[in-house]
Amino acid sequence: MIAIVTPTVMEMQSFLNVSDNTFIHSTIELADAGYIEQGYINGIPTYIGICGVGPVLSGITVSSWLSKYNIDCLLLCGIAGAYSIERFPPTSVVFVTQDIYADYGIRTKEGVHAQSFPFLHDKKHKIREKLVTASPQYCLESAGLHYTMCTEAVGITVAGISADSTTKQILSTSYPHADIETMEGFSVGLSCIRTSTSFIHVRSISNEVGIRSGWALEEALHSLATTLLSFWSKT
Repeated sequence: MIAIVTPTVMEMQSFLNVSDNTFIHSTIELADAGYIEQGYINGIPTYIGICGVGPVLSGITVSSWLSKYNIDCLLLCGIAGAYSIERFPPTSVVFVTQDIYADYGIRTKEGVHAQSFPFLHDKKHKIREKLVTASPQYCLESAGLHYTMCTEAVGITVAGISADSTTKQILSTSYPHADIETMEGFSVGLSCIRTSTSFIHVRSISNEVGIRSGWALEEALHSLATTLLSFWSKT
């Protein structure tokens, strides 16, 4: 079965408000991290879940769900900041097809790098601080959903978001190919990879990384919701 997962209730509620679904909205409005419910979106059986904010909580929560529920395909969705709003302007929606855990490894004045610290190394996987996911089109269509074209992006996952230009500069210098910054992508993706669960990561740009004012929050939520709804389209 498909699961759509967001870090916060706000992001989930924006999607449910525009979709034909069987979920009880008043219950979801009061939900905490760990909330999961089975229902229908546009007639398609779907789990919805609130994974919580940050790499630790989101990873633990999703790992718990994958061990308990019959989830074949998981979509992680939410808002994000972009390093370049010229390339990824507010309200643009992206598929995150590569994700780097920017807080993991050896910390020096130049930044943090995994170097000799493999994150996951077994017979099936060899992962340091970078995840590469399968084609979003393949994953969506394999799950019986509709593929809508979005720009692909490279994300970095952090436990603390960049709140000033200095922090932004450090991370963008350490990871020059990074396009967006989130707090859950790597950990949720790793949980899916370890259980052979199809993983799709979708983000709507709400702001420039390092800038704490002037966010296009409501517009980004609406853009995310309408894009997600297109995946459940019956046409």
